[in-house]
Order: sequence, then C-alpha cells, then structure tokens
Amino acid sequence: MRSSDCRNISPISPEIATDFTDKICNLIEAMLNQNYFTYQNQVSRPTKEVAMCFPISGIIAEIFLQSLERTHFKPLLDKKHIIFYTRYIDDILIIYDTAQMNLDTITHYTNTINNYLELLPTPEQKTKSASSS
Repeated sequence: MRSSDCRNISPISPEIATDFTDKICNLIEAMLNQNYFTYQNQVSRPTKEVAMCFPISGIIAEIFLQSLERTHFKPLLDKKHIIFYTRYIDDILIIYDTAQMNLDTITHYTNTINNYLELLPTPEQKTKSASSS
C-alpha cells in the first residue's frame, strides 16, 4: 500500500491563474463597454449595470452574487450566526439564530455591502396551512 500527499496538485500555478483572471476581467469589461439598449427610440449604454437582454448578463450576475456569498455570507455561516442560506436566482432564504442576529441586522449588513444591491426582506407569515384546518 502506498500513500501520497495531495497538497499542491493544481495544474495551474498562481501566476497563471492571476493572468487568466485578469484576461477574463478584461474581456468582461470589453463586453460591458459594448452593452447598448434601446428605450423609447433612443440608443443608450448603461453606466452602472448590465441590460437584462444582454446575453451574458445572467452569467455576470451569477459571478457577482457568488463572490458576495463567498466573501460576506460564508463568514456568517461559519460563525453560526446564519444557520442556513440558499439562493435560487434572485430569491434568498436565510434561517438565522435569533439569539445572535435579527432581521434588521441582516438587512442593514446586506444593504451596506454594495450600493446597487438591496435586500427586501419578506418575514415569515404565521398562517395556517390548508391541511391543518
């Protein structure tokens, strides 16, 4: 029987990965600079966002949201302040420990991450289900 150490098995060196990331960012920036839309017979270019009809807008949004989740929500999950977090497209479900967090704290924290991102909470409603009556 033979045992192997599996550290540092990535085929891509950090320098190549950084170069690749820079190239991808430059390509995305070039695409965004060519992002035009028509509204009321006027051709415009958005200054801060991507037009929804732009083919790559969903991918850019997904990359942005995954980055936010990794940098801002994962630490809260690791500290157990948030018990469960999941997202489907733009709907987010957060289950949190009410002894450590509250809805206002989560909303304020999320809404200060980025000026163009706004969390609009919909608190749980205490209603009876159809099967319980």
